[in-house]
Amino acid sequence: MGIEADVAHAGAAAAAPKKAWDTRVMFRELMMHDVELREYVLNHVFGEELFKLAPQYGMTVRQERDLTMARWARMRELKVYDNVLAVGVDDPSGRRAAVQKYDCLSECVGLLDHSLEIKTGVHYGLFGSTIARLGSKHQRELYLPKVQTCEMLGCFALTELGHGSNARGIETTATYAPETDSIVLHTPTETAQKYWIGGAAEDACWTTAMAQLYVNGECHGVHAFIVRLRNDTDKQLCPGVWIEDCGHKCGLNGVDNGRIWFDNVHIPRSQMLSGVASIDDSGKYQSAIKNPDQRFAVQLGALSGGRISIAVNSTRNAALALTTAIRYAHSRRAFGPDGAAEVALMHYRSHQQRLLPYLARTYAMSFAVNELKRMWWDNCQLLGTPVSKDVHFVSSLFKALMTWNMRDSMQECRESCGGQGYASINRIGPVKNDRDVMMTFEGDNSVLLQRAGKMVMDDYARTVKSRKRSGCFKWLSEEFDTKVNSPARRTGSEDLSQDEQDLERLLETALHRRLYALLESLAQEVPKLQRELAGDAFEVANMISSDASELGYAFAELLIWQWFRRDVARISNAYPDMARVLQMLSSLYALDTVDRSPSFLRLSCISQAEASVVRHAKRRRCAELAPHSMDLVNSFGIPDHLLGPIAGDWELQNRRSKL
Repeated sequence: MGIEADVAHAGAAAAAPKKAWDTRVMFRELMMHDVELREYVLNHVFGEELFKLAPQYGMTVRQERDLTMARWARMRELKVYDNVLAVGVDDPSGRRAAVQKYDCLSECVGLLDHSLEIKTGVHYGLFGSTIARLGSKHQRELYLPKVQTCEMLGCFALTELGHGSNARGIETTATYAPETDSIVLHTPTETAQKYWIGGAAEDACWTTAMAQLYVNGECHGVHAFIVRLRNDTDKQLCPGVWIEDCGHKCGLNGVDNGRIWFDNVHIPRSQMLSGVASIDDSGKYQSAIKNPDQRFAVQLGALSGGRISIAVNSTRNAALALTTAIRYAHSRRAFGPDGAAEVALMHYRSHQQRLLPYLARTYAMSFAVNELKRMWWDNCQLLGTPVSKDVHFVSSLFKALMTWNMRDSMQECRESCGGQGYASINRIGPVKNDRDVMMTFEGDNSVLLQRAGKMVMDDYARTVKSRKRSGCFKWLSEEFDTKVNSPARRTGSEDLSQDEQDLERLLETALHRRLYALLESLAQEVPKLQRELAGDAFEVANMISSDASELGYAFAELLIWQWFRRDVARISNAYPDMARVLQMLSSLYALDTVDRSPSFLRLSCISQAEASVVRHAKRRRCAELAPHSMDLVNSFGIPDHLLGPIAGDWELQNRRSKL
């Protein structure tokens, strides 16, 4: 009958088991907000010819950049980005709605084209958001409508050649000149050149430049200034501005990253964003926020939004890779019993155990990050205030863990698809390359975890002193209160029953005990180091930096599980048909967390016998979830035209007649 009649390897849809629940309901729970807009963009806008994936592969840098701008122009033509900035900025509910819409669009665009996500994110989410958060009412009314329409196309200039994570140490200066009533932006050293500035190399005509403000010889720290870079008509650089292209990158070549030098560039005093601090008509510095630490936190508030966006889009792109690999695993067959047909890859226990723990982690993170988004939206309703400590803390933790989860799950998905995973058309490799930068921009993951770990230590000290949960410990279950006053390490055998409730208690106890053990270890180590190092705070922090990072990681894994379990309970009450599979995902997340980390045995949080229980239970849970895995990835709601051929009927896509 010929090659084309051979349908033995029909696509994923043919291999899928009957749905156990309504995947659209799960999709709505996962996405949480703006579901109709999300579906319109993903299914209709991205269904247009301009947004097809295939032309992206093998393009030159010039072609990638042109395609990115063409797609952005088309989305503006369709009015998709209307009201993400300029509408409602002076009433709390309007601001919240605008931020929610922007977040929705960022997540949609992030599934299609990371370059487009970054170009729009820099313009609306950094350039525009900085004006919205730091500008006066007059400045918001003057600039934001032009930013909304892209009449003012902008970028955000913070990072320097010599300063990335240490934003407070940037060297660019902004000096008030009373004789001209202007502010002079200057790049005093080569390490002060602005670096990796998205949109600066070609397209942006404006920037919000971050610089050290000097007034009458006194430095008032980092502040934001609106600076014109180019003319709108001919794109010629303005006097005193020098820009160079950062060149080809490992990925993300649709973004024109640039380097910026300022040679004594004068701007009007009115272009200092003055919602938080200003220079008055007499030339004196004024700010309602007297504490310089709080003032610095306000100035960099937009970065927290960037970290949240990175965390969210990391879970979405992990979902994209898992959708591809799991759908392929249900349709691709290999080997089988003697004399019998080949069996699907998902039948193999080893295949289940390499993919399904990442599916559980991605589900847990998808629900947990929704809580962070709600915290961010509440904070965005308050202009001119610091980003809350809670938002800063959780966004730092989640950005680190969720980008690492994306990286690791994508690599596992790439390998689990064999040679097909290496083909660009199947998307995993190119997306992984584009997304690799997320581990380091908006804060290096390791540095973020170290700082978050220090916050955990401080809150723990207050918790112990007050005997009540303080700071970040308010999110932990009552289980932690008992662990504060009980030994973390134990010996001997305990009940190793595999009863579901017993297993749940074992996991919860292990996760809490690890956190407590790390805290107690640091509580003993820090005073010792302080004595040995004669109170040198910098060196003490340096000596415990790895331990602080591990502490931050442990806290984040526990927090993600607790927030996921809360949503599992809520959804299970509303939709009983989804209860069992969500409970299995929650259990697998915790099992994998304990099984993958040697710290639980190293810190004697579990016994060797319990470690064996955890390993066997993890394998059993993977086998139980395997039949549901198609429904689970389809619930991510990623349309077929955003997936590679191996996620569908890959035999049909590879027929000779299609050449």
